[in-house]
Amino acid sequence: MSTDGSKVAVLLMNSGDEAAELVLDFVDIPGFAGGKAESRCVWGHKDLGEFDGGLTVNVKSHDAAFLVLEAL
Repeated sequence: MSTDGSKVAVLLMNSGDEAAELVLDFVDIPGFAGGKAESRCVWGHKDLGEFDGGLTVNVKSHDAAFLVLEAL
């Protein structure tokens, strides 16, 4: 979303038959410049808060979480 890597969109998908906690480590996002980041849920239209190094989201079976992260 930004050329300097300070803002990215991430889609976390759960293809399993049960709800699952999906862990996102910021170092695993190619080109992302943030160790600390603010997170927003695109589909839920709400801010999730500030996270340091990563975050965990609970995703229902055969569902996804769509997040925007902005480095702090």
